[in-house]
Amino acid sequence: MVRVYAIAFRSANTALSYQTRLATLGLYRSLLRASEKYEQHPVISNAIREQFKANRHVTSRPRVLELLDQANKIHTHLQKADSHTTERVTQYVADHFKKRHPPQKKKSKKRNFRRRKPYQKPILVTHWTGYQFYRVRGWRQPLRTSMIIKNLVKRQQRRQDLYAELAAQYEMAQKEFQFEKQLGMRQSYHWLQTLNLIKEAMNRCHKRNLKTKTIDPVKKNMILHGEELSKEDLETGNVVSLRRKMKNQNLRHKKTVEKFKTRSVGK
Repeated sequence: MVRVYAIAFRSANTALSYQTRLATLGLYRSLLRASEKYEQHPVISNAIREQFKANRHVTSRPRVLELLDQANKIHTHLQKADSHTTERVTQYVADHFKKRHPPQKKKSKKRNFRRRKPYQKPILVTHWTGYQFYRVRGWRQPLRTSMIIKNLVKRQQRRQDLYAELAAQYEMAQKEFQFEKQLGMRQSYHWLQTLNLIKEAMNRCHKRNLKTKTIDPVKKNMILHGEELSKEDLETGNVVSLRRKMKNQNLRHKKTVEKFKTRSVGK
């Protein structure tokens, strides 16, 4: 609906050029005010600005007069605001927002469903890190499972290396503190702050490694089976966090077993 417009053309007659420029700018403001009546005011006003901006360098007098005539007609229709004009404006806005090249629908590929044979039963496998997952006899281990285990092993190895490095630094700082203390140096007590910081870092690292390496297997079985523990074990937050993690792991294990049972029944 909104067509191209123009501003004043260049002319040797400065008075004519000035009058044409004033008339064009006045028409531009009138079109913007007339578009405020409609609900689609932002779209119409933006289209008006874009068209005026696109034709601001037009120098042909016939073309300028043609554009101004079209703008006057559109201004008249916008001021009337009858039902026909409203329908045209609504249709223009709908076409404006409609994408010329809609995105193509992606073809969804069906995943290859491989039926298990009677002897291919799921086996619960426990990794050396303590994580459990199902592995079907005769099937290759999925790449995703291999990558998950690989990342877990790398992460835990980094934590264990960090713990060993902190332990070595703690031992070295402790020896330095004892050496300076025996010499009677007054500044030897600044090692206490260093020892405390290293100890806190070791405790944080110990909490992360609690599930796999740094916990006694006997105590781990007691936690799993919910047996009574000593007061020293209960006072530490490590046992509580481990018990919570093991509880969540058992819930996931039950859900996985139910899922495999439903699949086998359906077959």
